[in-house]
Amino acid sequence: RHAKTLGAARGGGAAVLARSTMFHLEPLQFIVPSAASRVEVALAKCKPKSGNAPWFGVAAIYISSSIDRREEGALGETIDALMLTAASYGVPLAILAGDMNARHPSWDKSPGREDASNWRRGAELKAAFDRWDLLVTSAPSYERPSGECSHIDLVLTTTPVAAAPLACILPHTDHRAVIARLG
Repeated sequence: RHAKTLGAARGGGAAVLARSTMFHLEPLQFIVPSAASRVEVALAKCKPKSGNAPWFGVAAIYISSSIDRREEGALGETIDALMLTAASYGVPLAILAGDMNARHPSWDKSPGREDASNWRRGAELKAAFDRWDLLVTSAPSYERPSGECSHIDLVLTTTPVAAAPLACILPHTDHRAVIARLG
């Protein structure tokens, strides 16, 4: 009841949620590259209400699992545009989180075919993350009935974080929320 949500302008699956009693939150305009039509992004600047901490950028992203090969090439471009847009507003992007529907051996040890689309997306995103020195947390966000864990929901930061999945399953989804603490 004390939260402020900023959703993506295109009405999709990305939103930034911040506790209004603790943070100032202002939406920032971000245009998803046209080639990435199945990607949703919400971008905001945020700062604690107490103390002298500077503003920092927070972004939520949703990459559809039905993205096709033609669009996969636009994922790195989207990350690049997001980082540049935050910088143009004078706020470093500190947190990027969301359902990326992508796998890569550096964050997901589950078996899979490397030619599968979620592995191809992962390779492209990993290259973009490396370009911007974004650190991927290792908390699994989904557990299959077999007990195998998945890491398709990622939290990335520009500083090391402690991240852990919440034990609860969120309503209307089979994914767990991941809590990341900066500092």
